[in-house]
Amino acid sequence: MKMKQILLIMTIWLAVSTVHAQEIVFIVNKKNPETSISKGEIVDIYKRIKLKWSNGETIIPLNQTKESGLKEPLFNETLGFAISEHTLYYNQLGNKSALKPPAERKSSKSVLAWVARKKGAIGYVLSTDVTDKVKVLNVQ
Repeated sequence: MKMKQILLIMTIWLAVSTVHAQEIVFIVNKKNPETSISKGEIVDIYKRIKLKWSNGETIIPLNQTKESGLKEPLFNETLGFAISEHTLYYNQLGNKSALKPPAERKSSKSVLAWVARKKGAIGYVLSTDVTDKVKVLNVQ
């Protein structure tokens, strides 16, 4: 193997290891009345089964792109299904539903900014990226 390939593999491994060592948290707009959420509710939100918060506000789920490094561990470890299953789910819904997959953002920074602006929004970031502009949900 060439040195560049070895360095690239080591860099990718380090990035993935770092994500796994840090906690992924779910964030909502500060005005959201929720303080906790179950894993089942999160799955229902990301499958667009649960559409409203307890105050009647429409839920606006947000994903990070696969390239962010957070999406895959979140889906596999927290939600319990692969990204490919989520994609298939929405493909099967097709024209039968007006529901679309959650929008995506490329970075935690853009997720934080978007969630801070949208009342019904929910997204996920590393716990170390959280700011005082959003609220972290306690996942039960």
